[in-house]
Amino acid sequence: MLAVGSDKGSVVFFNRKTNRKIPCISKHGKKVTLGDWNLEGNLITGSEDRLLTVSNNQGDTVHESFIAKADLISLAWCPYKDPAKPKKTVAALVGGKQILYLKPETQEHFMFNFSSSYGRAVVF
Repeated sequence: MLAVGSDKGSVVFFNRKTNRKIPCISKHGKKVTLGDWNLEGNLITGSEDRLLTVSNNQGDTVHESFIAKADLISLAWCPYKDPAKPKKTVAALVGGKQILYLKPETQEHFMFNFSSSYGRAVVF
């Protein structure tokens, strides 16, 4: 499965096995800039509108979207020590000054702040 985010906020899913294209309009209000798949076939996407959205491989929004307080720099599903367990938590670098840990199912989240003496975080 391939997902392509557009500069207008939509995401298009392409199933290579069936040659089927699934367009999904209105996932985001602005340019989609980030994405990561988990083992369950869920895609987390982030955009310039600071919105985090989880979709399944059919393009359906699986959980309520989450709005970050600053620009999203990067994001990834958090790994477990046991690779057989599903990834259900997302980590996102927000504004270069915080890491957001989010459980999309429940909207539970925790923000980890960096000390300003370290400078801006650019990747994790």
